[in-house]
Amino acid sequence: MDSAHEEQGGRLPFLIDAAENMINQFQTLSIVNSLGLMSLSPESIPNRGFPEEAYRQYQLILATTNYFNGAIAETSAFYLGNPLPYSTGLEDMQLIVLSHGIADTTIGLPPLQQDQFEKEWKKCRWN
Repeated sequence: MDSAHEEQGGRLPFLIDAAENMINQFQTLSIVNSLGLMSLSPESIPNRGFPEEAYRQYQLILATTNYFNGAIAETSAFYLGNPLPYSTGLEDMQLIVLSHGIADTTIGLPPLQQDQFEKEWKKCRWN
């Protein structure tokens, strides 16, 4: 689990546009997925650097679950400050935080903004 400060998305205004673009893509993919088109053509799901077996599992998950609806809710909560539409049950639980070692580039930020995002992530982690 790689935590972030609850206001992290609002601290970097450029994240709002990037998040909205990502949500729009997830909404489109959710519709495509709901029609079963991803199941018919799993090779259309890009490999994000996974080994072959992990890539097959990734394709299966994306093609047969509500992954994109979850991604929309998570992105909206994290970057736009919208609350999740459900309780996680973790609100009052103490957690041990393990942080990432590889930067998350899935939001598609330009290099300068990606650097700012990583610095803010690290700064917010302990506040």
